[in-house]
Amino acid sequence: MPVRAAVIVSLLLAAVIAGCTVRVESTLVPIETHRARLAAVRTHAVPQTVEYVDRHGQPIAELAKEGYRIWVPLSSIPESVRAAVIATEDRTFYHNGGIDKRAVARAALQNASAGGTVSGASTITMQLVRLVAFEPAERFDRSIERKAREAYLAAELDDRYSKAELLEAYLNIAYFGRRAYGIEAAAQRFFGRHAIDLDLAQSTFLVGLLQAPTAYDPDTFLPAARARQRTVLDSLVAVGSIDASSARRAFEAPLTFVTPPPPPPRLVGHFVDYVTSEVARVLGPARARQGGFRVVTTIDTAFTDDVRGIAERHVESLRAAHDVGDAAVVAIEPATGEIRAMVGGIRYDDPNGGQVNMAAEPRQPGSSFKPLTYAAALASGWSPSSVVWDVPSRFGTGPDAYRPANYDGQYRGPVRLRRALANSLNAAAINLLAEVGVEPVHALGLALGLPLDPDPWHYGLSLTLGGGEVPLVKLASALGTFGHGGRHVPATAIERIEDLATGRELWRNPAEGSQIVSADTAWLIDDMLSDAAARTPAFPRPSPLELSFPAAVKTGTTNDFRDNLTVGWTSYVVVGVWTGNKDSHPMRNVLGITGAAPIWRDVMEHLHADPALLASFGDGAPPAEGFARPAGIVSAPVCDLSTLTADGRCARRDEVFGAGRKAGDEGVAFAWFDPGGGSCFDGTAGAGAARVGLFLPPSGPVQEAALEWARQHGTLIAPPGCRANGLQLARTMGFR
Repeated sequence: MPVRAAVIVSLLLAAVIAGCTVRVESTLVPIETHRARLAAVRTHAVPQTVEYVDRHGQPIAELAKEGYRIWVPLSSIPESVRAAVIATEDRTFYHNGGIDKRAVARAALQNASAGGTVSGASTITMQLVRLVAFEPAERFDRSIERKAREAYLAAELDDRYSKAELLEAYLNIAYFGRRAYGIEAAAQRFFGRHAIDLDLAQSTFLVGLLQAPTAYDPDTFLPAARARQRTVLDSLVAVGSIDASSARRAFEAPLTFVTPPPPPPRLVGHFVDYVTSEVARVLGPARARQGGFRVVTTIDTAFTDDVRGIAERHVESLRAAHDVGDAAVVAIEPATGEIRAMVGGIRYDDPNGGQVNMAAEPRQPGSSFKPLTYAAALASGWSPSSVVWDVPSRFGTGPDAYRPANYDGQYRGPVRLRRALANSLNAAAINLLAEVGVEPVHALGLALGLPLDPDPWHYGLSLTLGGGEVPLVKLASALGTFGHGGRHVPATAIERIEDLATGRELWRNPAEGSQIVSADTAWLIDDMLSDAAARTPAFPRPSPLELSFPAAVKTGTTNDFRDNLTVGWTSYVVVGVWTGNKDSHPMRNVLGITGAAPIWRDVMEHLHADPALLASFGDGAPPAEGFARPAGIVSAPVCDLSTLTADGRCARRDEVFGAGRKAGDEGVAFAWFDPGGGSCFDGTAGAGAARVGLFLPPSGPVQEAALEWARQHGTLIAPPGCRANGLQLARTMGFR
């Protein structure tokens, strides 16, 4: 471009910037895009540093998207920094309208021969526009159009915000080097102190870096950085902010630089990813994106490392023979909901899906969901002595009929609730759900925090067998509620969140819970699932489900061996384990008892072998202590159905009942009746034979299947009218 033409263009640019035309906005495209970004000036919507520490204060991660930035208010920035920036960068800051018209005109004339480019003459407000409104690549564009756009937006910004707001934003957004954005991060990364504590020497040194952070990097170009500091001090003298002797003393003052610490490694990678999503939930997405806070998490790093080691050893022992590729483990304190350990996979850095967190990934829980069905049954009037029929029922007709089957293909007929749950009998669980109803079980799952589909019939009767996909961490939190007396405190990864600049607490885990199931119901579930004798038919002793202290536990295995689960708890900790393959290909012939249970056992025993670690959970309940029995629980003898003879005799054993329940046999008739006549007599010895008979379930597929079972196995069915006092009659009839 000829010099004469360049001069004319530059003068026109100066005129545009000076406001001599009203048609600027229509020519500055895409002005709206840039204008929208300027909201960051007031909302602080620029990425700031987020620090993560474990429950003991150990750093576990540091997230810095562009670099390190901690936004501080203008009142936390010393006057020496503010004065130095204005004296060096924009002496007319408090008087100009975002544009120094004289400087712009002068720069335009000086750059007239630069081939259509313009540089210089940037006010603090124009620099702020460049940093906030433009993408990084666009910031280095020196075209007349970009410069005009910058100036126009600066004038608009000056109208919209106060000078204090503009100066605060600039000093928090500008880059100082060492990946430090903003004066607070710079003060910490260069001098190891907060911005408010900077002295004149440190303030002027840092302000000097703004012009060219790389060229003035003190690690490489200290003489140039010191020369730039002298320039800043001279500018302060020139505007009358300090005298020459103060400038000399500041320049001669020794500067001691700190070595910025490297970012801490992600010691618990899956957990950090999980807690990041939790931060967005509790603070809101916008505030979470803003950053500028420290997250004090609930994780115990050392415990988590030990848990990972346990999981890795077991996976390696199963890999070759059973094609088990990975494991996930969570440990939660039910009283507070705090996640104390989380392993989302044994190798976070594995390029083949290693960062997928299987502790948070929805998977089918299999039979580990069954305790919810049994809890709903207990809440609706059933007891551990109630009889449920483990028979091959058929729901529906035709090829789409649902025929639940037990994993071993065998059926036990009439069984007590205790043994049905302890032995994880599928047909019994489905038949129980058919009587209790899908809706109350589904409602209980939602109340316990499981992310189920809102329509219970999305799952139907398969719900009790784990038809709904849920994350392991949510499942463990839900089941741990039983150990906590039926009070559910949602799982959390965060103890508190603190503002990095002020230390002010932004959020704290309230550890608030709700009584979801009664204490009696919760204890009965605990009692049934900690009964090693009751589960021996399905889980021969000794098994990985037995510990050196009392604990309730439930396993689960999904179809085709895609997922193994074991979730077990005491009153003060719940541990959940998943084993499988992240790509969902099936394992080979491995159940929850052989895949996940050994990991669960070793994690629980490891926890209880460390007195200090154990004491950190709640009140540090000793290993020998079981579940606290509610005052209203009573015991009474019932018929042991496994001893029931063809002539209606059986041995008795003790069973437990909730408060307010009639302590006696349920589903069983101790009475005088005629099996063939369908009549129940009044109890006189001559009226008929004294027998033990079973009641049939209500009408429907379960009743049909139960009746067929009774016919095939000679089981005595009592007439519906036999509702006498079972305990008294049992004693009168002399049953063992």
